[in-house]
Amino acid sequence: MNPMPRRKFRPLAYASIVIMLAFQTGCWSSHEIETQSIYVGLAMDIGERADIEQEMEERSRGDYTKDAITETIQVLKPSGGGGESTKSGEQKKPYLNITQTGDSPFEILRELSLRTDRPPLGSHLKLIVIGSRLAQSYGLSRLLDFYLLDNDIRPSCLVFISNGRAAKTLETNVSETIPAIRILGITDNYFRNLKLLPPYRWQDWKLLCGPTEAFCFKTSFRRKGKSSLRERRSWTGRAKSSSGF
Repeated sequence: MNPMPRRKFRPLAYASIVIMLAFQTGCWSSHEIETQSIYVGLAMDIGERADIEQEMEERSRGDYTKDAITETIQVLKPSGGGGESTKSGEQKKPYLNITQTGDSPFEILRELSLRTDRPPLGSHLKLIVIGSRLAQSYGLSRLLDFYLLDNDIRPSCLVFISNGRAAKTLETNVSETIPAIRILGITDNYFRNLKLLPPYRWQDWKLLCGPTEAFCFKTSFRRKGKSSLRERRSWTGRAKSSSGF
């Protein structure tokens, strides 16, 4: 029996294996995960400076800013998803909320680089929560324009409107829970309860954020230390107003 056909087949098989390995999906980068600030949640509210921001402003002689927007990013700690125990037995939270105030999302992200040694990485952003007061004052299109042009944000990112301050939805009393991931899980239950609407994903908001668009969305709020999704509201882009039902 002639072994030549088998020998000719081997290089083709090896080449196919190499090509399949090259196209395997996954998250890879030249930077180590410990050197990145991966944030999974983003909250936007009416501007309120934190104490550390006021202290930095007093010591510096920067330009005058209106500080119209306060953003809170929820950064995952590199130690892992579960909480770690301290010497006293208390559980450390697996995330860190960092708050920064500025005139625009672009300025806020640049200011954050002065406070952390790891640049924020938004490729794993799961959700954006916007305070209702900020949404009515500035409009959704103005608030989301910067992020809509950011190629790092995945199309699966969700957007919510908060009844109170959006930053409160990224807090929890349970040390093992990551609030942004918990809210993301609640949205998957929309087929079990009529009070929950199907989620608006990032690619949907690119079409909905026009000045004349009207649509329905879900609102989030905190109750007994946990974030919940319950109410439904309608939004009119031109009037920058919403109504609950």
